[in-house]
Amino acid sequence: VASAAVSGLLPLKAAARLIVARSRRQHETRGMGRMAALGAPAAAALPVLEACRAPGEPPLEIAAINGPAALTIAGPPAALARLEAEAT
Repeated sequence: VASAAVSGLLPLKAAARLIVARSRRQHETRGMGRMAALGAPAAAALPVLEACRAPGEPPLEIAAINGPAALTIAGPPAALARLEAEAT
């Protein structure tokens, strides 16, 4: 967000609103999920993330793309445990 604001891509006021909204959401969901690193391209990871989802459970999501085959995955602890079992 900071680089988008500094580069002029995102107006400063909009950047501030985005940061506040993100912070509120993080506070609301604190303790409800976990994160894990996954060494896979995003396109290859999506079907695996969906396969690790139990009925009625929130989905696993790509929280960050850190490189061509380096992802941060976020979601419910049980789904992340299934992902870990699938990936090993």
